[in-house]
Amino acid sequence: FDYIESSYYNGRMKLRKNGRWGFTDEKFRIRIPMQYDDVYYFKNKHLTEVKKDKKSGVIDRYDHEIIPLKYTDISFDPSSDRIYAKKEDGIDIFDKEGRLLQTTDYEYLGFYGLNSYTIFKHESKTGILGYDFDVIHEAEFDLLENFINGFAKVRKNGREFYINTKGEEVQ
Repeated sequence: FDYIESSYYNGRMKLRKNGRWGFTDEKFRIRIPMQYDDVYYFKNKHLTEVKKDKKSGVIDRYDHEIIPLKYTDISFDPSSDRIYAKKEDGIDIFDKEGRLLQTTDYEYLGFYGLNSYTIFKHESKTGILGYDFDVIHEAEFDLLENFINGFAKVRKNGREFYINTKGEEVQ
């Protein structure tokens, strides 16, 4: 082997042979053959991002493809148990079981954290998206900072002001 990870994450340890990555279990049995260009550790007990031929996807602990290897980037949102799969023309949103929840043409989608809303970017403008993918406020801001205590600083047409979580201007 070229490289062996020094610790296990959720029952899997990554290793590399001849420039390809795979995983072993705690008894050093190969569970996922060395076939990927890059791999990450198993973040949420049973899923991890993998890369092959410059495309990203998600596999489970048994090398079953959960999200196809056709995306440019994968992000796990642990607070909402969702996975964001970025592609050339947007972001597909999956649940933690790999079921497609929503297809978007957004350029950016933030994590939900403890909120029922997040920030999204569409055509270089920023707006507010609800947990159920409802647009709370259209993407019209040039800048939308993170919400703190229910308020966020925004910029629109060179003017800066504050809004609440409904996108309403506040004084």
